[in-house]
Amino acid sequence: MSNVELIEKINAVINNYNKYSLRGLRNALYSLISDIRTTVPQEIFEDFITNYDCVKNEMLYGGGDEDDEKLVKDDCKEAIDAVLEYLKTT
Repeated sequence: MSNVELIEKINAVINNYNKYSLRGLRNALYSLISDIRTTVPQEIFEDFITNYDCVKNEMLYGGGDEDDEKLVKDDCKEAIDAVLEYLKTT
């Protein structure tokens, strides 16, 4: 996938971000992991995948607390924003 296509797909996730449940966010990002891994530096990818894993773990093991879910989603959004910022500068 080209950088332009990846940027478009990430923007689609960001544009619908508030509509996503944890499961929806996980599913939206899952198909992008491989392309993100091969496109961004290791440090940015590691931050992204750590936050992706937090979303997945909160979805699977969290107590359904709305505040916890919001914090996990917000942290993930920051990691997604970092990926997007890198892609826009390359």
